[in-house]
Amino acid sequence: QHFLYKTKVFPLEIELTNYDAIPKELRQLSYNHIGDIDIDITNGIIYGGLEGDNGISALATWNTTDLTMISYKVTSVKGMPWVAIDTSNRYIYTALWNACCNLDIYDMDSFDYIKSVNIPSGLPNEIQGGAFYEGELYICSNLEDAVYKVNVTTGDISFVLSDSYDHHDYEMEGLDFFDLTKYGLGVMHLFGNFMTAREKSLRSYKP
Repeated sequence: QHFLYKTKVFPLEIELTNYDAIPKELRQLSYNHIGDIDIDITNGIIYGGLEGDNGISALATWNTTDLTMISYKVTSVKGMPWVAIDTSNRYIYTALWNACCNLDIYDMDSFDYIKSVNIPSGLPNEIQGGAFYEGELYICSNLEDAVYKVNVTTGDISFVLSDSYDHHDYEMEGLDFFDLTKYGLGVMHLFGNFMTAREKSLRSYKP
C-alpha cells in the first residue's frame, strides 16, 4: 500500500521498486494507501490518490524514472481510491468508493478542484480503478467484478464486461489500457488481488 513498482512491458518482470512512495512526512500524517494510478507517458509522470485514516485524501505525482514523489496536494474529499487522467484537457477524474452519482474533476497541473459531473443513472459501488480509452472513461467495480464505460460529457454509463471470480477471494483493484496485442495480451488490463493465495494478477482483454 505504501510502494510503487515498475515492470517491463513483456515479460512482466519488476525492474524497480520504491517502498517509500508515500514519504515519511505523509505517513506520519496517517496517509497509508495509494489508490489506482494513471500515467502521463509523454511527460513521464504518475498520477495517483493518497488515502489515510479518518478519510483524509490527497492527489500526488511521481516520476516514472525513479518512482520518487514530485508533489502532492491535500483534498477535501473523504477518499481518493482511483484517478484517471485525460491529457487532452489536462483533467483528473475520480470518484469516491461508493460515490452514487458524481465524478469529481481536478486540474492535472494545479490539482485544483474544477467541477463534478452528474451520472443520472448512478455509478456502481466499490469503484477501484479507471482509465480513458478513445475518449471515454472506463471504470471497474470490485463489488460487481465488472467494467463500465462512462461518457463524461453526457453522463451516460454502460456495462462493458464481467471479470467475475469468487468475490470473497478476488479483489478487482485497477484498470489500464496499453496495446499488448503483439504479445497476445489485448489492450485493456485489469489488476486484481487473489487474497487467499496472496497473489496479484493481470487479466487482459481486446476491445
